[in-house]
Order: sequence, then structure tokens, then C-alpha cells
Amino acid sequence: SEAVIKAQALQAFDWMAAQSDAPILVHGYSLGTSVALYVAAHRDVEAVILDAPFARMCEQMSRASKLPACWLHYVQKWDSLALTAVIKTHVMIQHGTDDRVIPMSDGKRLASALEKSGSAATFYDVQGAGHNSLTLAPDYQLRVDDFIAKVINR
Repeated sequence: SEAVIKAQALQAFDWMAAQSDAPILVHGYSLGTSVALYVAAHRDVEAVILDAPFARMCEQMSRASKLPACWLHYVQKWDSLALTAVIKTHVMIQHGTDDRVIPMSDGKRLASALEKSGSAATFYDVQGAGHNSLTLAPDYQLRVDDFIAKVINR
């Protein structure tokens, strides 16, 4: 469930933080982006990397099913957008222009909301990348490496 996964993510972060004083960055891909944002909203992270993120999973479900999933009580919401109000760290978002699973507009909505909350958000539209091919795109790893280097060396 959403609650269990988020609790386990916090436990994993706490374990990692107890192992070292080194800065911790969190990274999420697709569904994992909401988990990464949840950790960043509840722990002191150095930065966040989001690949193919969604704004609210219930909106994805509504698009796919034509049901009002965000209004149904029993549906897990996975509301990443709501978490942006409390995140105050550097965030890099990468989203493929050919993503047929999660619209790139969701990534842009998150970037905008993060900027409004005071986060330093950087958005990359990765030309020609689909949902499952984002990490194979040219310069994907270079962007990640550059982002990490800038955050750690600031």
C-alpha cells in the first residue's frame, strides 16, 4: 500500500543516514518519484532526482479508466503535487517527450509547484524518450552526474 511503501522508504533513509554523515540524494523513477518526494518532504535530503514523475496518481487512473479516481475514498492518491509545498532542496526532473504512460505536463506541473515553494527545480524535456527508455537517452547520465556534482560542490 501507499502508506507501507512510504514508511519503508523513511526507514531506508534513516538507516542510510545512520551509516554515514555524507549527503544523501534521493532518486525516483515513475511511481518511485512520489516516494522520493515523500522522503524529501519528511527528511533532510541534499537533493532529489525525479525521472518521469506524475503529479497525482489518481489523475493517471482517472485518465485511464474514465472514473473519478481522485474522488473515490478507497483509491490511493499518491499526491506528489501536495508534497511540493514543503520541499526546500534542489530537484532535477527529467521527462521524455514521447512518454505515453505519464504526460510530460505532469513533470512540468511538479517543477512549477516546486519553484513556487522555494525549491531550485530544473526540468529537462528529453527529446524522443519514452517512459521506459528515458535512461537510455543520450546525455541522461551526464545530466545526472552534472546535477550531483553541482549539488555536492555548492
